[in-house]
Amino acid sequence: MAEGVEVLESGSRMPIPLWTQVELPAIARRAGADLIWSPANIGPLRVARQVVSIHDASVFVGPEWFSPAFRVYYRALLPRIGRRVERILAPSEAARSDLARHGVAPEERIDVVYPGISPAFHPAVDLSGWGAERPYVLAVGSRDPRKNWKTLLQAWSMLPEGVRSGRQLILAGGSARAFATNALGPLPPGTKLVGRVPEEKLPALYAGADLLAFPSLYEGFGLPPLEAMACGVPVVVSGAPSLREVCGDAALYHDPLDARGLARAMETALSDAATRENLRAAGRARALRYTWDSSGAKLAEIIERCVEQPSR
Repeated sequence: MAEGVEVLESGSRMPIPLWTQVELPAIARRAGADLIWSPANIGPLRVARQVVSIHDASVFVGPEWFSPAFRVYYRALLPRIGRRVERILAPSEAARSDLARHGVAPEERIDVVYPGISPAFHPAVDLSGWGAERPYVLAVGSRDPRKNWKTLLQAWSMLPEGVRSGRQLILAGGSARAFATNALGPLPPGTKLVGRVPEEKLPALYAGADLLAFPSLYEGFGLPPLEAMACGVPVVVSGAPSLREVCGDAALYHDPLDARGLARAMETALSDAATRENLRAAGRARALRYTWDSSGAKLAEIIERCVEQPSR
């Protein structure tokens, strides 16, 4: 445990949304907290001395991606939080712009704090547990419509037989009640759905891949491409604004709804040795820019400023 950190446990069995609104303010009051940092999209509405991390504007951009209850709750809550609290934190300039455009908070009250990549993701990872699956193309993400795996499956079927032969497409990710139904239908030959992968096994899953495909329709940031880059794996991603911001010149891009364009990009990354090596080198350098030390320093600066200034 870091110096100066105290862990308070409530023992409550309330659902998280209710606990956030009822129990958390009471815990903060008993602890004499000057400020609450709520890191997971929502915070207690009656606490103004608060910084809230909102990771994207997906419930406004694509409300059909979520269950009705989740959609209604977040679309009602987020703008009220944005009007009330001291600062909103977004994970990218693209997310900051989206949150402002959808009325969550004005841009001048939203700070960008980029996430970091764990040092556990690196090219020399032990491939134990995944080596027998090689060679494979990898997709990582929650199983919700936004991740656009249907287009990826179409693209996989369009790849030339010489590129696809002997390779698997591994789809890694779990589902949740918050998401709308994401039935993939029958999987094409050579495709394997492995479900949610424990955090400690993810670096090896990335490092063993020939390529990461990430055709997401929308992201606030997009960790999987950077985690793959940190492991020395080439990436093909959609042209969503946050992904262009985060990945820069270290990825191949495609229109998220163009399965044939995705197939062409995947074929290039898998078949062209010079492109593949350039992507690996550029990706590794790109991933090294994102560290939790720099994220923590930026967060600490914002929190210190909010503690010192008078309440809005």
